Amino acid sequence: MIGGCAHLLNFVGTDTMSAAYYAQFVLNNGRVIGQSLPATEHSVMTSWPSEEAAIHNMIEHFGGSGKTFSVVMDSYDYDAALDEVLPRVAPFLKQKGGTMILRPDSGDPIEVVLAGLSAAHKCFGHRVNGKGYKVINHSRVIQGDGINYEVVKR
Repeated sequence: MIGGCAHLLNFVGTDTMSAAYYAQFVLNNGRVIGQSLPATEHSVMTSWPSEEAAIHNMIEHFGGSGKTFSVVMDSYDYDAALDEVLPRVAPFLKQKGGTMILRPDSGDPIEVVLAGLSAAHKCFGHRVNGKGYKVINHSRVIQGDGINYEVVKR
């Protein structure tokens, strides 16, 4: 909980409920400090007839200008989700708007993040920000599982 509260000193996003609760009700007089966003997990993805159907549902309900949602991408086959499903749902997301966070939960963290970034770039393109960095349109990639100091150094 201490680490989660420390995280909230600099960031708004969290899924650490105990830290969000403690920070809000013990440290901040009931004012909200942390928030999350709509996100799938494996059982949600596999409850739909296909990953594509699950992603369409997320875009329909949580897409839109200025909105962000997260989709786990490796419930069945991560490479197929990136190479086949993502290109099919990309036009719908572009039309609806918003940002879809691609979330691999397995595999080598470096390889799966780079594969996700490459696939997202192919589907959505990029813009260059004021600092000269490419920012992928409509998509981000996040990896949490398997991250430690050594992986971050690599």
